[in-house]
Amino acid sequence: QKENARTGPARNRGMDVAHGRYVAFLDSDDFYLDEDALQRMMRFADEHALGMTGAQFYLYTDGTLTWKENHLGYRGLSYDGRIYDHQKDLQKLKRGFTAFLFSLAMLRKYHIEFPANLRNEDPVFIVKASYYAKKIALIDVNLYACRKYPRKNRNESERAAASILAGSREIITFAA
Repeated sequence: QKENARTGPARNRGMDVAHGRYVAFLDSDDFYLDEDALQRMMRFADEHALGMTGAQFYLYTDGTLTWKENHLGYRGLSYDGRIYDHQKDLQKLKRGFTAFLFSLAMLRKYHIEFPANLRNEDPVFIVKASYYAKKIALIDVNLYACRKYPRKNRNESERAAASILAGSREIITFAA
């Protein structure tokens, strides 16, 4: 049980109580596409000693699934099991944590958590995780479906702008 404190602290609490080798994040309104996707990802991660293993990401809008080619914010990634080096290949990886399986030991060792920001918590987490993961692979597994709803612009308020700025500062500090 946790009093509502936004998604970042809730995810951190989940990592605190998690058991096992890996952790994945599923937003409450989204869903996994293949029932064995996480198991296949775990096997691949175990075989290659990966800190992060990614899979296919789809948008679900009005009952239609659409593959989101550039959901990671970086064109040119391949879902063929190639092992990517975080420094050479993934400098622009900035989002998409829900399409990944993470080594729980790695997250704990480097104290990687989601900030409590209203917005921009995803890039802070994924930048730190991809840096410490060292080896990352994307495999051809249909994992995640993100429900898309019509929304008003969530980034217009001063509070949202301040949290985006706080997340950006945290990434810059980490990069330094």
